[in-house]
Parts: sequence; C-alpha cells; structure tokens
Amino acid sequence: MNEHLKSNIAKGNVILFLGAGASSSSQNRYNDNLRMGDSLAEHMAGYFSEQYDNESLKDVYSSVKLIHKERINNYFEDVMRYCKPSASYTKIASFSWRRIYTINIDDAFDSALLKNSIQKVNICSIKSHYKIQDQTYSRLDYVKLHGSVDRLHDGVIFSPEEYADISAQPHHWYAMLPQDYMDSVFLFIYQPIR
Repeated sequence: MNEHLKSNIAKGNVILFLGAGASSSSQNRYNDNLRMGDSLAEHMAGYFSEQYDNESLKDVYSSVKLIHKERINNYFEDVMRYCKPSASYTKIASFSWRRIYTINIDDAFDSALLKNSIQKVNICSIKSHYKIQDQTYSRLDYVKLHGSVDRLHDGVIFSPEEYADISAQPHHWYAMLPQDYMDSVFLFIYQPIR
C-alpha cells in the first residue's frame, strides 16, 4: 500500500467502495462462502428448479424474477441474510471512513461495521436520502447502491432493466457518488468474478 493512501486511511479521509466479489470470503448462515457470479446464477436456478445452461447471473435473475416474482425476496433472505463477515471485513470495519459505498446486497459487511466500527453507522439503501457529511466523522454513511437484504421492499438492482430504471430516476446517492469521487480519495475493493 502506498504511503499517501495509508496516511489518508489513518486520518479517516478515504471513501471505501466495495465492489462485486468483495464479500466472497464471507459466509452465509449455512457456513458456506457467499456465492458470486456464475456460482450464484447456478444456485439461484437450482433453488427455483429452473434449468441452468451457463447463463449469466443477470439473465438467470431476470428469468427467475419473471417466473417466481413472489419468491425472489425469500431467496435473497435465505442466502444473503445473517452472514458472517470475513476476517478482512472485520479488519476493514475497524477503520474510520469518510463514507462507504457498496454494490453488494448481502449483510456481511453490515455485521462487521455494526460490531467493529468506532463510528456511528448509518446504513443507507436505494431510497435513502442524502445527509450533509458529518464533519467530525462520528457518523459513517454506509451506502448500499444496489439494495440491501434487510430492505428488500426498497428493491434491488441485478438486471439490465433495473439498472435502466435506477438511471431514469433521480436518486440522491447516485448523484452524490461522482461528486465524492471528484472530491475524495477512493479505495476500491473487488474481486473479479464471472
């Protein structure tokens, strides 16, 4: 890690962005590592007794949501709620952050933050409104850009149609993200997945 980034993390001046795959070493309630990409697509198809022919996650999700709309939230609850954070998540949660954004809907990092953060954690979902930055950094806004398993009634973003819907409507945090990116030091954590 370069010294500039290390110094800014120590001062709490960094915005963390947790991308796809960042939760992959965390575990679900069944003590299995969280599924990502193709593995999640295959599991989702099997859960709904649908045939899986190596389709992408977005395609499987779109199909399953169309056919099993009333049960899709039950699936997310089953495989992405009450997760156990990885050791990395636990360590990352112990630092002060200016803000945290994620595109993951599971609650593994939520648990890590609530147990280990020295800041008061404000978990924001898709429909949460932007609040003025706490200049003392005592409050941490943890923004779940694609939804949250504990707020499924607010919706999730998994398919191209849902991306289009979110782009067509003004959302406070989507507007704030580019501004934060221009004004702050960002640390991106992700794991390439297929």
